[in-house]
Amino acid sequence: MLLHALVANANKDGEVSYYDDALKEGLSKAHWNGNFVESKLWELNESDVIAFEMYGEEGFRPLVVLNIKPATYVRLGELIQKLEADRSNLEHRISKYLHLTLMSWGGSCGNLRQKSQKLKRRFRGMIY
Repeated sequence: MLLHALVANANKDGEVSYYDDALKEGLSKAHWNGNFVESKLWELNESDVIAFEMYGEEGFRPLVVLNIKPATYVRLGELIQKLEADRSNLEHRISKYLHLTLMSWGGSCGNLRQKSQKLKRRFRGMIY
C-alpha cells in the first residue's frame, strides 16, 4: 500500500510531493500512524528502493526529497507476486478443506441413511 501510494503520486520524473494531500491520504491507508510510515520510508531508502531525505532545522517544517526509482517498481512487483502466491495457496487450502469436509459429510449422510433404513425395517417388523 505504501509503495502503491508513492507510485500513484509520483510525477513523470519520479518525484513525489511529500506534503501533497493525495499522498497523505494514500499513506494513511497504508498505516494510520505517521511515525510508522516515516520509519518505513527510511527503511525503503536504506534498502535503495526509494530516495527519501529530510533537511531542516528544529521547529521548522523540513524540506523533504522523495523520489521513486526503477527499484521501486521491482519491489512493488515482487510484493504483488508474493500476494498472488499467498492468495492462490490460501484458495487451494480452503478448497481442499471444503472438499474433505463435504466428503466426510457425505460419508456420514450415507451411514445415517443406512441406519435409518435398518431402523425402519425393524419398526415395520414390530408394527406388522
